[in-house]
Amino acid sequence: MEAKVLDIEDKTKNCELDIAKLSDFRYREGATVDARVILDHPQTTLYCLDDEHRRAVFVESPPDLDLSQRPFYFIGQYKHAQRLLTVSYQTLHELAATAGVRFQRLLPMQSVGRCGGTVLSRALNRLNTVFSLDEPDFYTNVAMMRPDNGSRDAELAALLRSGTQLMFRPMKPGTDTMLLKFRPFAIKAGDLMYQAFPDTKAIFLYRNAETWARSVGRSIQAVFEAQPVDNGSDSTLDLLRMMDIFGSAPPAPPAPPRPKNAAANRKSDIMSVRRTMPALVPFIRQNVLKQMAPGERLKLLWLILAQQLPVLRDHSQPATDFLKPYLQKLPPMKVLAVM
Repeated sequence: MEAKVLDIEDKTKNCELDIAKLSDFRYREGATVDARVILDHPQTTLYCLDDEHRRAVFVESPPDLDLSQRPFYFIGQYKHAQRLLTVSYQTLHELAATAGVRFQRLLPMQSVGRCGGTVLSRALNRLNTVFSLDEPDFYTNVAMMRPDNGSRDAELAALLRSGTQLMFRPMKPGTDTMLLKFRPFAIKAGDLMYQAFPDTKAIFLYRNAETWARSVGRSIQAVFEAQPVDNGSDSTLDLLRMMDIFGSAPPAPPAPPRPKNAAANRKSDIMSVRRTMPALVPFIRQNVLKQMAPGERLKLLWLILAQQLPVLRDHSQPATDFLKPYLQKLPPMKVLAVM
């Protein structure tokens, strides 16, 4: 069994809350090592899947750091990553078979978000027998990789089983229970998790819809307010570009030099929105078009086409500017509900 070492040169995430992916790092390829070093070092933890190359990505953090004691596991992994190790899917399964199932109880925790999951995860983690992970993004990756036609269900269920076995890295002696708090999107693979571990009993958290919507609204406002304002950017237009509602978003405005993987990050951002919130883009597209008279729809089509032609791009209004007032008329509570 072999693992490939990737030496981290830079960390390139634009937003800490982005779903974990290999392109979060700029790296250079290092040595090949025995993959069993992953089993020997609890500080080497499963970060994400690189499905394009059919490999799992582990991060190595400082030996005295217990990531399970920190909220938002995927953020802690990213911040404290010292180097990466990648293994093929086949090697992932072989490592899991070597490790075996080392926990007696597994508690998957799903939620609608903004309903106390982090508090509950932290509270249960104080028990000596419980190893609780707050949002490992490996599970979000699997949910995003799942085709609607179910063609990969058996493969993804196997990845869930192997990955979960390797997630159990407690530093406290006597730990026999693992609680996994997922991001809300991971529920798209909830039935696959049940296939992988049919004896588990899941926890599902929810909240009154009105207070939930207020809480989500505050969180989104905080994200927008945290964006830099000194470069002339507009949060509404940035959101439009990220969602690529009509499938032909224009280039972003000129900006300082970005890492080499900027294009991969942008493509990943668009796919993240489309896969984690599949109803959102069709909802916005349909309701924006409803507001438009036939002549306005023709103008939109012309602007989209003009943006594809360099000779016209600089002499026509960006489609995102044209769409902004229509987007702002959408009822915020409806958008939140669809999200």
